[in-house]
Amino acid sequence: MLFQVGEIAKKTGLTVRTLHHYEEIGLLQPTARTDAGYRLYDMKSIERLTQIQMLRQIGVKLKDIGHILNGHSAEIACLIEERISQLTTQMQQIAKLRYQLEHVQQQIQTGTPFTQHDWFSLLEMMSMYDKYFTYSELAQLPSILRTH
Repeated sequence: MLFQVGEIAKKTGLTVRTLHHYEEIGLLQPTARTDAGYRLYDMKSIERLTQIQMLRQIGVKLKDIGHILNGHSAEIACLIEERISQLTTQMQQIAKLRYQLEHVQQQIQTGTPFTQHDWFSLLEMMSMYDKYFTYSELAQLPSILRTH
């Protein structure tokens, strides 16, 4: 069974433009084209697209994905190990931030005045936000804190 690019875009949440870009840079080639020039993809292409998306989600750059998918699977294991390490560090930072936020919240709720140490802790916390988290990760932080 063959799928048109629009169908794949709809099912994956990717844009047609993204799929075209993947073709332009050699990551994903259509299996065939219709007489009208529409791109068609088979299940093998869908499998490759899934692999591309998985690698993107663990932080692999597009320029490295083709190299990895073309037979360098040992690199995938290293990339996954590196990403696990990064996530562990982020989780530790999130736990520390949560503890500090809960402390600040408690002080606010009880009307306890902030000490010099409290102000420095807040400054450190704000610095960690910038150092360890991207804007999108900071946007997800409230929901992460609620679930732990």
